[in-house]
Amino acid sequence: MTNYHQPLIPGNSYHLFSRAVGNEKLFHSVENYLFFLQKLKEHTSSICALYCYSLLPNHFHLLARINDEESLVKKFKEIKKTTYDSNKHDLSDFIMERFSNFLNSYTKAFNKMYQRKGALFMDYMKKKHGKP
Repeated sequence: MTNYHQPLIPGNSYHLFSRAVGNEKLFHSVENYLFFLQKLKEHTSSICALYCYSLLPNHFHLLARINDEESLVKKFKEIKKTTYDSNKHDLSDFIMERFSNFLNSYTKAFNKMYQRKGALFMDYMKKKHGKP
């Protein structure tokens, strides 16, 4: 099942992918690919294990397994500077926020480097659930 709003569940694996808007390219140089991977690691290494990736000029694919709930709660507390409360917080939102911050960070740097404005990625990152 591919769905924009499907939650990312702790302990589950996902095929995550997105593409550039229109005829844009996500990567113009080797440095862009390396920077993308650096930002990916910076924003998501504490919430998931990345098994493989494929970076093409206008889109990307990731195969990741989301960490267990205990480690996510610990990371939530570290990043948010507050205790996790399942009545007030949603771990799936926290996980997606980390991916969103990653894509936004890459987009801002890319836009600055190439003097462009606006969205770089189409819609939301798509997710296809794998087996746990």
